[in-house]
Amino acid sequence: MPTSTMVSFGDVFNYQGDNYVFLADSPEKKIVYAARILDHQASKKLQKLHDRYEFKSNYVPDSMTWAFVVLKTKDFQDCVAWLNNPGHDNSHLCAAHSKLDEDDLIELKKQVLERNLPPDLKEKLKQTT
Repeated sequence: MPTSTMVSFGDVFNYQGDNYVFLADSPEKKIVYAARILDHQASKKLQKLHDRYEFKSNYVPDSMTWAFVVLKTKDFQDCVAWLNNPGHDNSHLCAAHSKLDEDDLIELKKQVLERNLPPDLKEKLKQTT
């Protein structure tokens, strides 16, 4: 199994047919934090649900369900990097095949730091540039 030293924040890897964005790792917990990149159809559904909820209540709770970034990186344009349940067994980690653009990295980091996500993930991302 590859180790997390082979990937860094924003690297995209594939696991069981899905793309994930590497966020950070926690070797002591044997966890890799990653955001799943939804396909175009699932991305549109999530955004539609979010917009409908926001319109009806004029409020979107600080929930991992609504923690996502709409990507602008060419290969993943308009897809969602979904931060729901970001902790995975470290066997999920595979070699990266691409990297997100800088604008997406900035927005992803912002979402992680602002949302109700694991504190150790936040601490690790604060240390990235």
